[in-house]
Amino acid sequence: MLGLWTHRVPALAVAAAVAALVVGSSSAASHRVDPLLASPTACPGSASTGGSPEEQMNEMACLIAFARGGAGASQLRESKTLDKAATLKIDADIRCGQFSHTPCAEQFASTFVAAGYSLGGNYSIGENLAFGQNRAGSPRQIMASWLASPPHRENLLSGDWKSFGLGVRTGKFLGYAGVAIWANEFGSR
Repeated sequence: MLGLWTHRVPALAVAAAVAALVVGSSSAASHRVDPLLASPTACPGSASTGGSPEEQMNEMACLIAFARGGAGASQLRESKTLDKAATLKIDADIRCGQFSHTPCAEQFASTFVAAGYSLGGNYSIGENLAFGQNRAGSPRQIMASWLASPPHRENLLSGDWKSFGLGVRTGKFLGYAGVAIWANEFGSR
């Protein structure tokens, strides 16, 4: 099982795009490889779910850099503040028992603010969420799903962003065991 969400908030305006996807290992889509998806040798360990959370996030950062480079998009700076926002979003989803950009009816930007990401002046924030069970939760499988989803792909490759952050938690979620929950936060200010 794989679930996906994407959300984007430009300065002072709200636009949301939401997508859900269930991927089976024998689906036709799983046999096509997006040219923006790094090979397992380019981002070693990205096809595995066995690494520590830090190793998994390093692999996802490699996949993001590869995709953006292949699309001719500028590279993003990793932000520890956006990493914290990603972790807070995942924690809220787990605490609320929801897979949502607004768990427990919290405002979308609340985790950015709680993490210390300034939303004053001209800013833009966005988010991709995903969860996958077992191998479907590996960085490579999550990235493949984000690239296959137009709103997620748009967030990943947007020239609007200056920085990004990542979070991942593994365990039981929404009644499924062996789940990796991912959050990819984007920002520009």
